[in-house]
Amino acid sequence: GIVAPMLLDGPINGASFKAYVEQVLAPVIRPGDLVVLDNLSSHKTAMVRKTLEDYGIRTKVPASLQPGSQPD
Repeated sequence: GIVAPMLLDGPINGASFKAYVEQVLAPVIRPGDLVVLDNLSSHKTAMVRKTLEDYGIRTKVPASLQPGSQPD
């Protein structure tokens, strides 16, 4: 199911997504859970990737969003 929803009043950036990972997502993630990221630029910062890795959070970017993929 879906866990850890969050609403921001304004645009999201790398710093706010990192805070979400630390304060909302990491406390509820369990071993074996998978976080699917889309192509949002704030999901792709080195700071965010390291934070996810530090918390042991596995991520997956759908193949259709991988560099060089062709649109359906």
